[in-house]
Amino acid sequence: MTRLRPFSPLLLSLSLLLLAVSPALADVELAPGETASDVAADDSASTCDPNDCEVSFDLPNSTMLLTATSADGADVMASASLLANFSVSAESDDPSDQTPLLGSSLSINVNATGSLDLDGMDSTAGYRLDVLVSDTGSGAAVGAAKIAEGVATGASEMVDVSEMEVLNLNLTRGHDYQVSLTLSVFALAGAGGTAVANFGGSSASWDGLTLVAGADVLGEIGDLNDRVDALDGRVDALQEQVDELDDAFRNHTHEYLTGRGVGHNNTTAVTSGPEGSDGPVVDPDAVDPAPAPGNSGSHRPPRSLHRR
Repeated sequence: MTRLRPFSPLLLSLSLLLLAVSPALADVELAPGETASDVAADDSASTCDPNDCEVSFDLPNSTMLLTATSADGADVMASASLLANFSVSAESDDPSDQTPLLGSSLSINVNATGSLDLDGMDSTAGYRLDVLVSDTGSGAAVGAAKIAEGVATGASEMVDVSEMEVLNLNLTRGHDYQVSLTLSVFALAGAGGTAVANFGGSSASWDGLTLVAGADVLGEIGDLNDRVDALDGRVDALQEQVDELDDAFRNHTHEYLTGRGVGHNNTTAVTSGPEGSDGPVVDPDAVDPAPAPGNSGSHRPPRSLHRR
């Protein structure tokens, strides 16, 4: 029966040495809110010792081959990494702004096939796959995940990995970053036996690498503030026009002629203002006195001159 043991801490420390490799110039530059899809590897790194290890890379296809072999009790450790470099645009009203871009992320499909081949009861071999995104200026990790790992002891095992990983990233304007997919392996042969971590006949690779630079929230707030400031003058002008129209409405009246049913409409009156205003109802000085009762001010129509 196969027995598993924790992955070697020394092997993990060897993988970290890859971070010291000088990155290539970034082929991908993202502005806040932009996405880069199907990003391919543009660089590689390895700690493979040619005396007991073989490694090769196919960067356009984001693929690597790695085999480590141990014999006669030798303890062999090695790692290989596919790398992709990218940067985030520094264009900003405040070049010193170090506010993280909200919603930045990475998604990647990782595939690996291989075998842990053992001969001898005391032989052991293992592997581990990790994704890391680091700031190449400071060396700080901005996102990391273990994809898969396995250890075989006493009996050989096949390896078949197909995983999708999504990472939230802490990206900042004006910084350069590196994505690494690292395959770490070790092999320790027992007395008279052999151990092989074999990803050379098969491979480890990624596809569908997608990078998203999140929103610059503070920058967007600053843009909104600028737009509000620009509108302040227009708002003041509009308010002044509204006040003028309101004043004209509340104080609007007009004159008209009326009477009391006698004679022509010869009395001048003034309308009230609109409802809720304090405008005049009737101008008393403009009202003529009413005509006296009787025939005063009236006349009889002419008698008909028609003879019978």
